[in-house]
Amino acid sequence: MIRGLKVVIVGGGVGGLTLAGMLTRRGATVTVLERAPEMRQGFGLTMWPNAFLALRQVGGDDMYKAVCDVSQELSRLRYRLGSGRVVADIDINGTLVKQYGEPGYAVTRIELLQALASQAGTEVRYGADVVGATTEGTVTLASGETISADVVIGADGVGSKVRQAISPPGRPVPESRRLLGWQGVVPRLLTPSQTEAEVFFGPTGSSGMFPLPNGRTYWFFLDPNRERPQIEGWHQAIQTMVRETPAEAMHKDEARDRPADEHWGEGRVTLLGDAAHAFLPTAGQGACIAIEDAAVLTRRLERFDDPVTALRQFEDDRLRRVRRVLKISRRLHGMQQMKPAFMRHFGLIITPTAAITRMYGEPTYPIPEFLAGAR
Repeated sequence: MIRGLKVVIVGGGVGGLTLAGMLTRRGATVTVLERAPEMRQGFGLTMWPNAFLALRQVGGDDMYKAVCDVSQELSRLRYRLGSGRVVADIDINGTLVKQYGEPGYAVTRIELLQALASQAGTEVRYGADVVGATTEGTVTLASGETISADVVIGADGVGSKVRQAISPPGRPVPESRRLLGWQGVVPRLLTPSQTEAEVFFGPTGSSGMFPLPNGRTYWFFLDPNRERPQIEGWHQAIQTMVRETPAEAMHKDEARDRPADEHWGEGRVTLLGDAAHAFLPTAGQGACIAIEDAAVLTRRLERFDDPVTALRQFEDDRLRRVRRVLKISRRLHGMQQMKPAFMRHFGLIITPTAAITRMYGEPTYPIPEFLAGAR
């Protein structure tokens, strides 16, 4: 039962704000604590049917529409070699839309956060640095303030202070993998159309271009160089993309993953999103799985009168799903980094489009719990 539940959410990112909106709609009293002094900018990300069906079913039409309004719908996704040769041309309308009623979307992180914040039903306390938490449901801020709640949710990213606070001494730290690259936003459209996206495979991995609302282009570029993107040897479209990005609209990105622990919560505390299970961006699922987490957690808190029972059930129900997405994201990372590059290209050439669609598409499929919402 959620009505009257007092909840503290540590972290004002995608997962934390989504959860806040879902819980306040059901009568919970929610406090969102965000360490950053203001809403973080970020750059772009992709969203898929698994996130949008969860949003619509649990967040409702208002939350769903708010996110749709700031996102660019994608109808087609092409995968190309460095030469420009198309190795897969995926009709998103003919696959995801036909089956689930939702396409893919591209959105800037700041616009997504603003949309979710408008639906959160509570104000975010920025500059609230949480330095400790207890399994009894309290959090302590750097200022010395202590807040108690029925439930504490750590949605504070891969370096989660909440996770560190509740982890037993001596617990092994799971092996993580890192991915270096760049992101940017070009103030004009560089993709073939306003609804078509492209991914290229080049010397250092992959690079993609996704259209954004208002005629902009979001891009990512995998490259270990820390000073500036090394575009030599890449397709001309990628070189143009990087050269036309203003310096202030370009960002060096250092992503790392973290496998989920068998039991990631304890007592009145659980974790959500990257705090529990961070993925490499190769599967494009970081924000989507955080939204899924929020929706499933809300459902469990609705189902059980005892919030502690609800938290443990949530963790049990999510473990297999998040481990599967981690495995896929690592497999895609290995494929993209395969050396020599001509072996990767040969493998892509001989792989049918249907197989590539399944390889990249599996994480985007809605979980059974939300399939009833497919149109």
